[in-house]
Amino acid sequence: HRNGYDPSDIHRHDYYEIFLFRTGGGHHLIDFCQHPIKNESLHFVAPGQVHQIARTGPSSGYVLMFSKPFYQYRRKEQDFLFRLPYFYRNGGTPAIEVAEQDFEKCEKIVSAMLDEFVGSNRLKRDILRSYLNVLLCQFQHLFEGKQRTSDTLAPSSPESAQFYRFKIELEKRYRDWKTVAEYAKSLAISPRRLNDICKEYGGTTALKFIQGRILLEAKRLLGFSQLNINQIALELGFDDAAHFSRFFRQMEGTSPLAWRADCTNWQKKCTN
Repeated sequence: HRNGYDPSDIHRHDYYEIFLFRTGGGHHLIDFCQHPIKNESLHFVAPGQVHQIARTGPSSGYVLMFSKPFYQYRRKEQDFLFRLPYFYRNGGTPAIEVAEQDFEKCEKIVSAMLDEFVGSNRLKRDILRSYLNVLLCQFQHLFEGKQRTSDTLAPSSPESAQFYRFKIELEKRYRDWKTVAEYAKSLAISPRRLNDICKEYGGTTALKFIQGRILLEAKRLLGFSQLNINQIALELGFDDAAHFSRFFRQMEGTSPLAWRADCTNWQKKCTN
């Protein structure tokens, strides 16, 4: 599948991408944070994230790409992917190193997937989905061990389920909803209760989650797209460029234009 972009340049796409590096070398830029490519490491990129691979030396491994519709076909739980902290996380890193035996376990699954992918079995798409689900759960196990995260695939209480529901709604609605009250209403709880849940399970307030998600998308658009400030403001649901600029300055301590210039210079240094 040709995507129409240069994969060696900074880019974003609408599918999930997982890198399994058997041998390392170089670095991987994900949402403007640089991660070294090391032996037996796993890197995760979610739809919409800005990233760039700069490999050096004999780095090798696998790249696994899949779309949300492919994975969710016939699945009852449509929001499972949003529960995976290595794609949608509260802090932490999208790149982890694992023990050699754990990497080999993942590598065997991916190798079996590759065999199915190039084969002629008429049910191979269903087989691939099953392998993919096993692999994602294995990644979850490894991620929990490395990150010591409290995120689990199955919420342990009604409150943690509401926290996941909030994160899912935030990912879907951040362009339109800017207040805690709007998210609380969708969850049928009070703003104060939502705030308490976010503090307990996410370590910060609901408003900080909302502002952080808007700021992240603003940085992606400033650092990657050619949109001007007014266009970015409209894309993110602000009334005008002035309102957006005030928000960005309050969050980052600098103007959107200054941040874009710094980001451009930083990217040039990373690619040289």
